[in-house]
Amino acid sequence: MQNTPDWIRADVGIGSILSVNLEHHEKGWRYSHSARNHGRRTSAFVLVLGGAATYRMGRKDFRAEQNDLLFLRKGMVYDSRVTEDCVYTILVVTFNFLSEEEARRLPLVWKIPLRPGGRIIELFTELREIWARGSFFYRLGARAILQQIVYELSVQSLRRIMNSDQASKILPSIEYMEQHYSRPLRLPELARQSSFSPSHFRRLFVEAFGMPPMDYLNYIRIEHAKNLIASRSYPLREVAERTGFGSPQYFSRIFRKITGVSPSRYTGD
Repeated sequence: MQNTPDWIRADVGIGSILSVNLEHHEKGWRYSHSARNHGRRTSAFVLVLGGAATYRMGRKDFRAEQNDLLFLRKGMVYDSRVTEDCVYTILVVTFNFLSEEEARRLPLVWKIPLRPGGRIIELFTELREIWARGSFFYRLGARAILQQIVYELSVQSLRRIMNSDQASKILPSIEYMEQHYSRPLRLPELARQSSFSPSHFRRLFVEAFGMPPMDYLNYIRIEHAKNLIASRSYPLREVAERTGFGSPQYFSRIFRKITGVSPSRYTGD
């Protein structure tokens, strides 16, 4: 398909499932992954079965409630807590991808509202049951189900974009970002690739991806910056230039905002 963005071709595999736990937390419970410890050590899906909790990412608070699915990527920095008089019941699946680089291409936002009784919830129920039985090849079966969940979620994300003729037109802008992220792109230039006004383009983009287009662009840039830093071949000033940031100071601020650590502290391990 012409103008297909890079993430549609992502070849994402589940490496291993580490745990599948049903957890119950009452008011006062708190759990965090700090920047000091480089965020989460593994990826996780958290399916909210009851109650509610508050998740803080950066300076923003988000409410997670029943039928929300949280996709917590490896390296994510956040704080979670139960502040209401309720029992926060969650199914937590921790796992590793075969390739974190491929996984970063998944078009998944971190909070995904699910339809009650829908296919994704059914798959999580199957995953929990096969893990609990612990019968022959249960890990293989659980991994196959989790792979199906990732596939279903990715397809749903794509459908949100392709459901209308207008929404499908933002795909050229996404490809343009991926090809020209090293340039100082601006919103009007991105909107022109899809033949929309900047305001209309921004609205469609937020509806499809859950974030503004310039935030999405920064995520692309930071992923490339991580690879350059991990190669240990470039000073940070050159990394900032090669990834489209106007200044090392701005690059450092966005890097810390997205990863939770400064570029100088990031190792890529």
